[in-house]
Amino acid sequence: MKVDGKVSLIRGVNPGEPSMSTRGAALVLTPDQEPSVAQQAREFARMRIVVGNLDAVRADRVQALRGEIARGRYRPGAGRVARAVLQDVLVELLA
Repeated sequence: MKVDGKVSLIRGVNPGEPSMSTRGAALVLTPDQEPSVAQQAREFARMRIVVGNLDAVRADRVQALRGEIARGRYRPGAGRVARAVLQDVLVELLA
């Protein structure tokens, strides 16, 4: 779909186009708004620094939880389980 000479990236607007109902709304960018590869690389590097080494943190947490489960002491609350399930669903929908 063209609007004022700019190409829209939104699908499902015109009849016959596929819907985006399960994957979320598309971001509409004009060519002058699209980030460059260098900008994306800098942002990715910045995010890696902020996040750090998640694998090491997660491995420690997994080991601790395995110990709790083995001893029969792991009792997650229903709210924590529901929150984790919803977070997983949202991540999948936004991916």
